[in-house]
Amino acid sequence: MLLLRSGRRRWGAFASALVLLVATVTAAEPASAHGIPTAPVLSMELTTAGFVVPGPNPRPAGPVTFRLSTQDARGHFWSTFKVRGETTLTQVLEWFSLAHSPDKNVAIPALRSLYTNVEFTGGAAVHPSGPIGLTANLTPGLYFITDYLAPQFPTGQAAGTLVASETDQSVLSPMLAGIESVLRAHAGKATTARTAAATAADEEPAPAPSPFGILFVEDRTEFAVPPAFQAVLNMREVNGAAVYQPIGRFRAHGAFLFRNATSMPQEVQFEGVVPGATDRDVQNYYNFLKWGGPAAPNPFPGIRPGGALLLSPDHWVVVQTEFAPGRYCGLSFVTNWNTAVQQAYEGVHVVIQMH
Repeated sequence: MLLLRSGRRRWGAFASALVLLVATVTAAEPASAHGIPTAPVLSMELTTAGFVVPGPNPRPAGPVTFRLSTQDARGHFWSTFKVRGETTLTQVLEWFSLAHSPDKNVAIPALRSLYTNVEFTGGAAVHPSGPIGLTANLTPGLYFITDYLAPQFPTGQAAGTLVASETDQSVLSPMLAGIESVLRAHAGKATTARTAAATAADEEPAPAPSPFGILFVEDRTEFAVPPAFQAVLNMREVNGAAVYQPIGRFRAHGAFLFRNATSMPQEVQFEGVVPGATDRDVQNYYNFLKWGGPAAPNPFPGIRPGGALLLSPDHWVVVQTEFAPGRYCGLSFVTNWNTAVQQAYEGVHVVIQMH
């Protein structure tokens, strides 16, 4: 798998350039003028009971927009992923658990196993302040989907602490166990994940909301164009460290392409910052929280409108936002597989003006 990484990066760069070209064209005239439909929209309301994925299951491969909203004050973390090779969900859960060990000799190998054997295909932190749109290019295979209420934290707590709990075993354990039970229930009726998903759809034409689900994507592809976007937030590596590279004019009510060109999964969580706050102010604050030293003022007033969750290397998503105009900090709190430290504390953040 490692031998193929450089080839996948070249394809990822090409795919991102192609998407940018298509989106630029569609901004000038409707996609229908080219005879190509826009990506289908799957709208989901996230509740304390979970969610329901609309539309066919199985469904064809190709771009799809998940439009996620909630009325729950605490907000939701909604995530999708696939497993590679013969990896099981039980193994995934074990790696998540070991990755939280205070012993780096335990945490780092678990992180490497997790990031190598799980394909994180995007997700969203969603709050009542507005919906989040997430357009992803679905590829053939079985997708696992999880959702849960965001944990509560004391007033003034940094957004990063909230994001860090995304991989907490106590939250993921019942959800992954639930998904396993769904697959086991259909094990005797179907020999493939595709027929398992189809059987589930046939037996439950109107499924009840659930905090977990499965979505099978067929080999056939329905071509579509993603929504037009006005900016790109590229993540690349400089001297072995992840760096945000914002390109273009970011709109509070608009869309941007989020692309991960680093060697490990990444995310972009947005937190409002006080007027005039800079990346240096953010880093000073996190240095104080993580390592102590001189006290630094908290640049975060507690505005958490949402963002995009874990995305594996060489993947992209188009993120549609409905934020209030203002100054925001994008952060990635995915744990570094070299240091076992959450990357935002190591400087992986960027302050952006959203117009």
